[in-house]
Amino acid sequence: MRTKLSQQRIFVQGVFKSSLTFMLLLTVAISMAQTQNQAISGKITDSKQQPIAGATVVVKGTNLGVATNAQGDFQLTVPQGKNKLLISILGYKSKELLIGQQTFTGSTLRITLEESVIQLGKGVVVTATRTKTDVQSLPQRVQVLDQSTINNTIANDVSDLLKKNAAVDVIQYPGLLAGIGMRGFRPEFSGVNQRTLLLIDGRPAGATNLALIDMNNIERIEVLKGPASALYGSRAMGGVINLITKKSQGNITGQVYASVGSFNTTETGLALGGNVSPKLDFDLSFSSFSLGQDYRLGANNIFRDALGSNKAERVTENGETTEIDDARLDGGHYTGTQYNKYSGSLRLGYQINEKWRADIKGERFFANQVNTGPDIAGIIGGFGNPGLKDVDRYSTGLSIQGQLAPNNTLIAKAYLGVENNIRYRVSSVANSNALSTYKSGDNNNRWVGGQIQDIIQLNAHTITVGVDYQHITQENISFSSTGIENPVNIRRPNFTLGNLGIYAQGTFRFLEERLNATVGVRYENIQYNITGTDNFEARSQNNQVFSPGLGLNFKINEQLNLHGTFGTGFTTVGAFQIAGYDERVVNGANGNPTATADVWQGNANLENPQSITFDVGISFQSRKTGLNADVTFFNTNFTNNVVAQIQTDANTPTPSGSGNTIRNLNTYTNAAATTLNGLEIGFSYDLGALNNYKNSLKVFANSTVILEAKEIRDIFLKGETQLEMHNVADLTINYGISYDNLKWFSTQLSGRYVGRRFDTDWSYYLGGTTVNPDGDYADIKYPSFMVLDYSLNFKIAGQHQIGLRIANLTDENYYEKRGFNLPGRAFYLRYTLSL
Repeated sequence: MRTKLSQQRIFVQGVFKSSLTFMLLLTVAISMAQTQNQAISGKITDSKQQPIAGATVVVKGTNLGVATNAQGDFQLTVPQGKNKLLISILGYKSKELLIGQQTFTGSTLRITLEESVIQLGKGVVVTATRTKTDVQSLPQRVQVLDQSTINNTIANDVSDLLKKNAAVDVIQYPGLLAGIGMRGFRPEFSGVNQRTLLLIDGRPAGATNLALIDMNNIERIEVLKGPASALYGSRAMGGVINLITKKSQGNITGQVYASVGSFNTTETGLALGGNVSPKLDFDLSFSSFSLGQDYRLGANNIFRDALGSNKAERVTENGETTEIDDARLDGGHYTGTQYNKYSGSLRLGYQINEKWRADIKGERFFANQVNTGPDIAGIIGGFGNPGLKDVDRYSTGLSIQGQLAPNNTLIAKAYLGVENNIRYRVSSVANSNALSTYKSGDNNNRWVGGQIQDIIQLNAHTITVGVDYQHITQENISFSSTGIENPVNIRRPNFTLGNLGIYAQGTFRFLEERLNATVGVRYENIQYNITGTDNFEARSQNNQVFSPGLGLNFKINEQLNLHGTFGTGFTTVGAFQIAGYDERVVNGANGNPTATADVWQGNANLENPQSITFDVGISFQSRKTGLNADVTFFNTNFTNNVVAQIQTDANTPTPSGSGNTIRNLNTYTNAAATTLNGLEIGFSYDLGALNNYKNSLKVFANSTVILEAKEIRDIFLKGETQLEMHNVADLTINYGISYDNLKWFSTQLSGRYVGRRFDTDWSYYLGGTTVNPDGDYADIKYPSFMVLDYSLNFKIAGQHQIGLRIANLTDENYYEKRGFNLPGRAFYLRYTLSL
């Protein structure tokens, strides 16, 4: 026994001595290696010596890199044999430095970055991917609408900015109602289960209607195309719109402006921002807009005549095609299109210390007695009355950001958003020219949520982990003409929807950053709670979703990149479809209730509508030549769209929940898969490169070509049907030419072409036996259209700017939604004073 114990003791001692020797040798090796490396401390500022936070500093030829803190400071160890640093950040020219030739203050390297007036992709940093990333190295297709693009676009709301620059699909009505769709998904403007996710500064916007967003406070817009549920969860099937708001620092600057134009249009506003003390900064904005006169529709229609687009086509379910007139009300006034709107925002930022800062922000939008014009068929026929609505939106948000360690950043956010829409019914009074108005509905959506995100920098690699929580409440109330509140509609029940998401994403850079890979996954827990009423019981439902994502970007050379992604997207099922129940007793021939009922019942086994997408593309970006181009092919498998399913009494249980015999059980099911695919093409060429960018003369174009886009959905009285995706154009092109001498003069001519789109022809399908004796379902195929805008700007004495803008230059009569045509040619004169 003693011999055995001695042998064990000798073995343990040997292992200990060997381990100790190894640790000593390792310590010596590390010490020797450290003596061969160079520790660098630096500070990055702008031309006004203001610190630049978030700048990326990378050792050229390695995967080593850091980001500057709120004071513009960084620390980095440079390996032996490496002596070049690469610095880049949005809004500044990228810089390459030779360490031995730089100026040091004490032991700190001082670096000044020059502001970049013209952005050509290289060095542009975006945050739609939840971490600051150079857009040129991203696998995803991301387009940035910078301040110059926003200023040169004639727009009344965010949907105008997007449709005129990002080649997206739009549904837009007079009277502040608009929504968009991307990559073949149908545009949506209401409901909390949309297929394009809208963010403000990286968190859910708390809005369903793009027309209710304050444009006066937007710094830039990031448009990420393709599924992003691995990052953001629900509603990111087609892509993500991230609105980045202004965060001014340094001296207080800003502008005030006033504009007048056609249809008695007036607009005033201001925007101010900067530091009121070394630690406290702010941004303040306000705008007022009035369309004081019903607008006139286009009359000249130069492009409509050239394209032969004065006819729409009705396509019935048996394939019969009929041309119908689409040149309606040319040059006429669209009654009921006047409105006033007001918006404002305030942000306060406080630098707690050199590592931590906090920002709190509030914004408000409201418009009362907004006219919502009728379908122009009603105007022509003399039976259309305008509607009225009050819309109100406000949100608040708190953000705290700081460094837990030199390479570890923590971001925490909390937010509240409320969107309220009160509708009024307007009808004619018999034997009179008067109108009768009463409150018909009140819809309220509320978002409460928070985010915690930890960003870990491991040399050139980045790991991001986080938790998101969001609680949505929807309340729908309708009223009778006498003011009595109606029972809650089973199709629009009051409900709450809770989302808890946990995600992780890695961004990895290899081969001296020539190969960039992103890998991510997200787990989502979704909880529905439907509020019960006298008509249906309270119901609850829970489900979980996993969403993976993968992307690769390979830099062939400094100008040419290959990129591709694979990802999934989903949107949550409607609350009633998954967890609703309603029962309606059938009346007999004498009008009295019977013991028979029709039942509407949610399906707890429904899957969320999902997409699986891959895309692949090639991009070319060269500041030297001024040429940028990208071509991306995408293919989406869209499945589980929710459709109604009606079963007869032979297939349904009896009795019902109330003991009645079920006549019809109306439930829901998931549809089979359909395909969406197409091409996204972007191009710009700046001839200013030939003159070292002393001025800019740019031609540009963005296009989406839809090769296939189909959807399976249910048609009233027809059941499940496969259709062309509605309100999605087969071809969309944004294009133009701009000139800026970068001193006192700029001008731009831009255009938008929208090809053929499909929509349901309800006036024919439900028009009765006189119009449609066979009861055939029919789609209407919209004609194509093209619209031009022109802007001209002069700066006077540096502070004053006069701008002339002409919208719809050729006076086209066109629409985004048939029957709700948009304004004809309009002139606007704008004065801006820079402070």
